[in-house]
Amino acid sequence: MLKKYYNQIKGLERDFLLFLLIGVLLGVGQSIDGSTMNNFLREKFELLVLERTMLEIPREFPGLLVFVVIGFLFRLGDIRIAALANLAAAVGMFFLGIIPYNFFLMLLVIFIYSLGQHLFMPLFQSIGMSFAQEGQYGKKLGQLSATNTAALVLSSVVLWVLFKYFHISYTVSFTLGALAFAAAAFLLLKMNHRRMADLNHRF
Repeated sequence: MLKKYYNQIKGLERDFLLFLLIGVLLGVGQSIDGSTMNNFLREKFELLVLERTMLEIPREFPGLLVFVVIGFLFRLGDIRIAALANLAAAVGMFFLGIIPYNFFLMLLVIFIYSLGQHLFMPLFQSIGMSFAQEGQYGKKLGQLSATNTAALVLSSVVLWVLFKYFHISYTVSFTLGALAFAAAAFLLLKMNHRRMADLNHRF
């Protein structure tokens, strides 16, 4: 059984394997965001429900800027933009764990993190499509999504163990997430940057 899975993995394209690993790393970062962000904001900044709800405005505002930023960075290509997006997410998450008690500084750091996240969302789909043959787009995107979700769930369990039994701090948690996003950016730069141009020639 293990040999069968090994042969399947071995037969995959190098860049697709890298992108699967990127999906795993993103799952780690996303689990840290989803599992610890709200508790961190409540404990360190004492945000109540109303303040936490208001925070969604600057957190979601980068979503409105995505097309402007991608248009500005268009010449870099999707893969390099995706790498920059994950680097921004890494910087934002890292500083979130070490900033002093300052509300406006917290808003700035969350904005940077959220901008990186929103930039990568559409690029994850477009880059993922570049690995599929015509008519197989759904299958490839499904594989990537399943890998990302599995990593998110497993890393959430690991994170629970770390907090419950090893009593890690928010700084350690956010640093781990930042390292995951930074590693994803590094792997993106190792991919074939002409991939998206090749995809466009299919249409």
